Amino acid sequence: MADVRCQSLQGAVRFAKQGDLLGIVAASEPILEAPLMVNVVKETGLLLFTYGVLNNEVQNAVAQKYYGVDAVIVDSVLAVRKGLREGQIGGDGSP
Repeated sequence: MADVRCQSLQGAVRFAKQGDLLGIVAASEPILEAPLMVNVVKETGLLLFTYGVLNNEVQNAVAQKYYGVDAVIVDSVLAVRKGLREGQIGGDGSP
């Protein structure tokens, strides 16, 4: 895309800081592939929300919470909620 805000997480962070926004919304795939990217956002004081089909899998939602993502936007809230209630996470809260 030609929009600099969509080309990289760093570009989105820069735009959010310059615009005095509370945070950014990013696709979940890069976060799941490189969880340290959460630190890039959090160190700037911004909130991080994610979206995407991978968020509909309970393990991915739990993993992102563990990594420090502030909110995971899901399509099938009931399925993820049920999975979380059934304890589909590790004993220490990790995925």
